[in-house]
Amino acid sequence: MVVFEDFEWDDITPIDIAETTAPLCHILYTEEFKKVMGYAKALMAQKEYSERAYFITDEVINIASAHYTIWKYRFDIVVHLKKNLVQELDWCDNIAYENEKNYQIWPYRQQIIELLEKETESVDDLLKLEYPLLDIMIEQDSKNYHVWSHRRWLVEKFKLYRTQRELEFTNDKINLDVRNNSAWNHRFLVQFGDIESNSSCDKEYLRDEIILTKDKIDLCPENPSSWNYLQAIYKKFSVILLIEDLNLFAIQYTHLVENPRVISIQALELTAEIYQKSDKNKSEEIYELLSTTYDPIRKNYWSFCKNLLYQN
Repeated sequence: MVVFEDFEWDDITPIDIAETTAPLCHILYTEEFKKVMGYAKALMAQKEYSERAYFITDEVINIASAHYTIWKYRFDIVVHLKKNLVQELDWCDNIAYENEKNYQIWPYRQQIIELLEKETESVDDLLKLEYPLLDIMIEQDSKNYHVWSHRRWLVEKFKLYRTQRELEFTNDKINLDVRNNSAWNHRFLVQFGDIESNSSCDKEYLRDEIILTKDKIDLCPENPSSWNYLQAIYKKFSVILLIEDLNLFAIQYTHLVENPRVISIQALELTAEIYQKSDKNKSEEIYELLSTTYDPIRKNYWSFCKNLLYQN
């Protein structure tokens, strides 16, 4: 294990952490932080890219992992010293495990991956480095925004659209928690992220995806995520799909049928939207019920929707 005393520091004068001349309150930095940050600032000031500079970035990040400038400095050092990139990702793994909600880790990791991509023949080899980390972190927090964003970056970067692994991954997460909006968003990216809106798409493929989504809605009719996903499919492919075709499916979760199993706000909203073209009075009735009975907390919004009916 490398420690501070393994390097020569006599030629470096640490730079004090600057504060304004009259701060509202003084930050109580630890002595350890003032020490390592003082040396880091001095090394950055003279643009030194050395093993001791590489070491000091590790020290700072372990104390203050959100320090953006240090991450940038470390990347420059990695490039100049031609460090082992796989080992750098391993180091990054450990930082990520200890700082689950840290943002800076992920852009840094992506920069390292882009360097490694130039040295690696197979995309699969790169992904083998990523999936274990992502799987563990999603297992710890199934809605970790930073981890999902990184996975999205991988899909877009390496064109992983409709790949078996990504689809099975979203299936697993949705089956585990049908309300996981992050999983639904990722699935939409994987299924349709590379397809232009209103372009042609295999109808059978869309039909299967629509059936799957309806099945999930049946499990939890009050889940906004699955309703949004279903409507997004119809809106993206509106040239070949008509949103009106969802009416019969949606009304089974509304007051418009006798003895509905459950009243779904999302189904009511969709039904009101569909009726806007064919029956404004029916649409107005639904918005009124949403406002007064089913979703009064958003009364002003539903009143706004109702007023829009006669402005178009």
